[in-house]
Amino acid sequence: MEQASLYSEIAERGTDCIRNSKEQIDPWLKHPEDDTRRGIALLIRIPDEAKEQILRMEQALRKAEPDQYYYPASDFHITVLDILAAKPGFPCTHALAESYGGVLAEVLSRFQPFSVSLRGIIPSESALLVKGYSEETLAQIRRALRNGLRSHHLALDERYETVSSHITFARFMEQLQNRRELLRILEKNAERGFGRFEVKSLQLVYHDWYDSRKTVLAEYSLQMLQKQKIME
Repeated sequence: MEQASLYSEIAERGTDCIRNSKEQIDPWLKHPEDDTRRGIALLIRIPDEAKEQILRMEQALRKAEPDQYYYPASDFHITVLDILAAKPGFPCTHALAESYGGVLAEVLSRFQPFSVSLRGIIPSESALLVKGYSEETLAQIRRALRNGLRSHHLALDERYETVSSHITFARFMEQLQNRRELLRILEKNAERGFGRFEVKSLQLVYHDWYDSRKTVLAEYSLQMLQKQKIME
């Protein structure tokens, strides 16, 4: 499914939930001290320029719905692969990190940097998202990683097969109080541009559901194409 079609489906469901007071409230956000869910994921970090654009847009949303959970800019990310989905009490050992890290390093060494364009915001049933559009390289990386992990008999426990390049920047922590204004802001910013950036590295993390508590296990630089000098 193309990313644009996927986002349209997500937005339609999310908008319907907001209109009909059926948004999904995340109960863990009120009790983070009790949340022991942890997992391992490969992420793209967002450059400062794009973060600033998102935060500027977010100001109107915070005024309309101040009681929701808004991600700190340091937690903004795009999930490349949810390798081991967050589960209660999941520990990350050195041996586990090494086994996964070695396979990821080998697979990612075959790929070049690629670009992601951030444009527009949409609601899901439980969150607000910035739409990201990536080059085909990201889909190739995901396929190669899945095949590489399976060929090495390493568990791959994705919550769902990730195909998009979105950023989750807010989650519903309380029942919405200003639905009409929220929908107006979403419509106004449906195609707002937040910039385009080149992805030159990927980050392997052990983190919680929201990436607020995280340990960086490894960082992988994507190879840069070397221009061959032509001898005269």
